[in-house]
Amino acid sequence: MINLISTISPATYWMKIGCVTVWQRSDLNASGTPSLRLQVGGEDLITYKVPWTADDVIEKHSVDMIVSQAVMEHIDERNLSHVYRLMNLWLKPTGYISHQIDFTSHGYATTWDGHWTYNDFTWKLLRGRRPFFINRVPFSEHVALLKEHGFEIRCIIKQKTESTIRPEKLPPRFYGMSEDNLSTRGVFIQASKKALPDDFQETGG
Repeated sequence: MINLISTISPATYWMKIGCVTVWQRSDLNASGTPSLRLQVGGEDLITYKVPWTADDVIEKHSVDMIVSQAVMEHIDERNLSHVYRLMNLWLKPTGYISHQIDFTSHGYATTWDGHWTYNDFTWKLLRGRRPFFINRVPFSEHVALLKEHGFEIRCIIKQKTESTIRPEKLPPRFYGMSEDNLSTRGVFIQASKKALPDDFQETGG
């Protein structure tokens, strides 16, 4: 789950977080998509919205912070660039993102990094009909996508482990993969918006 955090003053937030007692559930929100809302005194604290990959489900420039824990490695590789673009669209000009990304094989190989040794055909067989899987996108590609979609990297903390892969065992998809990528089993990364998107218009109030 990707968590979107919108502004609540710290004093109000901490006071309310300890006395949340009311769940309000609605089957459909105004745009016709499922919605789950957590309210106290009529004010939303948590809102669940799907499908969050659509452009119009989450209001543009309405989110202060986006947080995920072991999520980004499960986004389909074909959609990963689109998801980072959406994150920039959702964030306020002063917003930022914080992700912990796990690059390990998730048990689909006998070694922590063995998933990078499978060719595309074998990987397709392993995936089967699973709607969600791991995408095998290495660390540097996430950084490149963040920069491509208007983010400035603020913090990178890598979790490093010695690679078990001999370079000649890499399939064409990963041939030439850097030693840094091969030995990065996880990363904590934070980034802020580099600049306002072209379609942003500041409004009063």
